Amino acid sequence: NKEKNNPIINITKATVNNKGSYVLDANGTVTLPDKNHKIPQINVTANIIEGKLTFLEAFLKGLISKTEGKILNSKLVIAGDISKPSFNGSIGIANGKTTVNYLQTEYFIDNETIFFKDHDIVFKNVILTDKSAADARKDNKKANEALLNGAVHLNDFKKMSIDLNMTTNNFPFLKTTA
Repeated sequence: NKEKNNPIINITKATVNNKGSYVLDANGTVTLPDKNHKIPQINVTANIIEGKLTFLEAFLKGLISKTEGKILNSKLVIAGDISKPSFNGSIGIANGKTTVNYLQTEYFIDNETIFFKDHDIVFKNVILTDKSAADARKDNKKANEALLNGAVHLNDFKKMSIDLNMTTNNFPFLKTTA
């Protein structure tokens, strides 16, 4: 919907189903540049029914890799300057796994929620484990746990910073073997 003197694209009940990779409904607007707005603005609410957790690698470029798992029943509001929008909401994670590149350690997360607040990804009492629940059952050993709190500050996707607190006992932090 692009009207004269009001360059706005309305997104009304847009449903995306990318062969099961991402299933979401989106509503909102994108304001195109005009004499009052030099940079496109976005205000979209996305209700994510299901998706792949790999999308986090786009936000955390270079920090994590080998990410797997699902996003379930989540909601994100994306608003502001389209080149550096704010994100608000939360994502539910099931069977998540990722490698922290600097540490070369693999961590697992299951049935947890991660929050987005403006330009931060926020962790509130998120439990990480050093092995998946399935591997723990197979080995007949309980996975070691760590409690994660804090945030990754996206800083407009330039010079991201990390302010995290991990509380643990006997949890692998740095992989020192090949």
